[in-house]
Amino acid sequence: MSLSTAAVLYPVNSTTVDTGTGIDIRLLDSAEAGANDDTQTATATHTQDGVERTFDPATAGVTNTNNANTTLFKMGWALRLTEDMTPTDDTNCNAMLTSGTLTVNLSATINQSGGTYLTGSYTPEWKASLWRYDPTANTGTLIASGTGTGTPTWNYTPATGDLGTFKTVAISIAVPSNIEFLQGEILLLQVGLSTFTIPNPTLGTATWTYTLRVDNSSTNVTWAADQAIAAICGMVGSSSGAATALGVSSIVLPTVGVSAGIATVLGVLAADAVMIGTAAGIATVSGALGAVAGMIGTAAGTSLAEAALAAVVPTVGTVDIGGGGGGTTISPVFTINE
Repeated sequence: MSLSTAAVLYPVNSTTVDTGTGIDIRLLDSAEAGANDDTQTATATHTQDGVERTFDPATAGVTNTNNANTTLFKMGWALRLTEDMTPTDDTNCNAMLTSGTLTVNLSATINQSGGTYLTGSYTPEWKASLWRYDPTANTGTLIASGTGTGTPTWNYTPATGDLGTFKTVAISIAVPSNIEFLQGEILLLQVGLSTFTIPNPTLGTATWTYTLRVDNSSTNVTWAADQAIAAICGMVGSSSGAATALGVSSIVLPTVGVSAGIATVLGVLAADAVMIGTAAGIATVSGALGAVAGMIGTAAGTSLAEAALAAVVPTVGTVDIGGGGGGTTISPVFTINE
């Protein structure tokens, strides 16, 4: 399963995530096994009103008094560190649970033995919580919890009651803000109940058994819309707005004149001409100089060049070439300052 996921997560017992003394954490998987594992049960007698029980995966007859909502019992189902919680860029990124109200759905039932009841119904309080859990240090931080008080109810009237029938419990857990998991932490789900007021039998001592069914599609963690396990990464630098480029970037060149529209230059680029010798008279340039022209010799009168031009320069106008020493006349002509 990838790190960034909004997939429904199912508690399954086939894979162990963390184990040790007093620790039993199995897998939260994106695919349920469908094996209907009913091995996790808790018990209480009719005299134990309001006691707490937290389910231990694949363990029957749990009688602990841990509050599944507020106590880290280290029993439950979790994502794996390497496969599910570590970003590809582990140097700059951590896993994150985004805000929203998720739902923990449970498939559960209750039953009783040892006592005689005439008629009535019983409603325990189901609980669930999410934790940031460090399997190396065996420590955890509570993210949020919720209860399913009021539903469902089982009728224990002999012959007509529905004890032993699996019913769905929906527990809402509100995550008010984004939760960042530190290096080495994983998401842990704990599930349990409070016995509330257990009905007293008319005869004998009654033992009540509470069963949580896993590896089943009805027991799962379902995210809110736009909620998921994602990655949060640090960035160097600054960003303003949405960083959306509208159009095509271009290089702006300095020009002489006016630029309008899409890089349309309505001016003239000018070039300097390097000349060697003496210039007298007047020359006028109309249009654009296409290159720097180097000249050798003496120019006198109306732009008389006594040497060859080093380059041909585009001009605007008419060039008339005279003979017999009449000179070379360029119209329009260059303006040369002496």
